Amino acid sequence: MTALAYIVTYGTALEEASKTPSIILYDDFVDVEGVPFATTWTLHYWNPESGIDGPPKGTAKVSNISFVDTPKNAYVKPAGAVEATAPGQ
Repeated sequence: MTALAYIVTYGTALEEASKTPSIILYDDFVDVEGVPFATTWTLHYWNPESGIDGPPKGTAKVSNISFVDTPKNAYVKPAGAVEATAPGQ
């Protein structure tokens, strides 16, 4: 995968979020135990009809990628944890 379009719906209605789609472009792939990982991510606003819309709105660099063994309880909800409600919900 070299790109992914997305919308941000956290705290925003789907219809409103759909008005400002974005895209991430993935580059500079490295091999980690036979799995390709993109180490450079470039984020843009995106128009479904005309493509990338304007200069990048952000970049990310990913490094130190590795596979790890996690303990069985790694994803157990801690005592007292509660789900936070999104703004506007």
